[in-house]
Amino acid sequence: MHATAQVSALAKWASLVAILWGGMVAEANGRDLKSLALSEAQGLCVQNHGRPEKVLALADASGWKPLAGDPPPDGRPSLLDLFGVTASPDVRLKSVGQDQLILHVAQRIHSTRLGRVTTFICSVGDEGPGSSDLIAAMARQFQVPPTQSNRHVALWVYVDTPQGRRFLPASRTQQAKYMNSGRTLISMAGAVGQSEPAVFYSETELARPLGN
Repeated sequence: MHATAQVSALAKWASLVAILWGGMVAEANGRDLKSLALSEAQGLCVQNHGRPEKVLALADASGWKPLAGDPPPDGRPSLLDLFGVTASPDVRLKSVGQDQLILHVAQRIHSTRLGRVTTFICSVGDEGPGSSDLIAAMARQFQVPPTQSNRHVALWVYVDTPQGRRFLPASRTQQAKYMNSGRTLISMAGAVGQSEPAVFYSETELARPLGN
């Protein structure tokens, strides 16, 4: 798969465009928003760059329990299919008050003409009653319009550079350009409505960027 096809999978994951950004910001600024799924995803997925061994080690040390048997049908398998992940993801569960959290961690490695592409995927879902603020909480966190969004999903795509964080447009060519230059393509999305609210985080990188 070409690197641009990997980026295309990220775009499909978030569905197709258009939410009223002004309404999202108004909601974010109008209330004291909290999202347990977002908080857990930041501590597990973001801080560990989605690396399965680090995410799972921290999860196991902080009260998450391995899931016996197959994971519940919550819509995540179709997400993993988009990334070409064929092996079952590692799954952990955690109860916090009335909230039932579920953690998925997966990794995909494949070769392209540009080099080996690795994608780390980490998600935290929340079945609790207080999780409807998820997308608005993420809007307040990023303070920029999402790369792509609809009524149920908002996706931010960005790279971290020495000059700071650069949010990228939906252009697959533009996103692939940063990957080819050696940057790690980072995606973070909030999803509500089709299953329990969930935060998805991924990092995609080329082991041998073009020109190196």
